[in-house]
Formats: sequence, structure tokens, C-alpha cells
Amino acid sequence: MSTIDSTPPASDVVAASGPSEPVSGPDYVRYWNAWLVLLGITALMLFMSSTAIVVVGMSAKAVIIAAWFMHLKQERFDFILYVAVSIVFFSAILFGLILPDGQVM
Repeated sequence: MSTIDSTPPASDVVAASGPSEPVSGPDYVRYWNAWLVLLGITALMLFMSSTAIVVVGMSAKAVIIAAWFMHLKQERFDFILYVAVSIVFFSAILFGLILPDGQVM
């Protein structure tokens, strides 16, 4: 009977351990900057109560949240397009479902 050694060779262990660089955590400065931009857009929307500014502000905030907090900025363009088309499609469905209720009143 032969015994099978399950330990990997020393060269594999060194290669599997990865680089010797320290692993850094998330870059919180980017998150704080995104939050400050969102806060500024919110303040602008509060003080400028024009409907067009509110709609543009909400759209800009949605893009910033999707890009930074949902990490879509690092994704491929086709995935971003898929998410955007899905959001528009389901928003249209939801709007279409609540539209008859608003017309009755």
C-alpha cells in the first residue's frame, strides 16, 4: 500500500499566500465626498423649489448613489446599461399601475 501525501509542495504554498503587500481597506474619503455632494444637491433642491431642479437633482442623486455606493462605477458598461434599463422598465410598470388611481380622484 502506498500513502498519498496531501500536503502541497513548498513552492505552491508560497505562491498561494499572495503578495506581501498590506491589504488596505475601503477608501472612505470617496464615500464622504459623495455624501457631501449628495448633501449639497439636497440643499439646492430644498432652496430652489422649481420642479425642473427637483427632477434633475433626484436624477443626479440616483446616479451618484448607483455609481459610488452600489459600486457600479467599477463595473462594465453592459452591466450598467442592464441595470439602468431594468430600473426604467420597472419604474414605467409601477407608474402605469398607479396612474389609474390618480385619475379617479
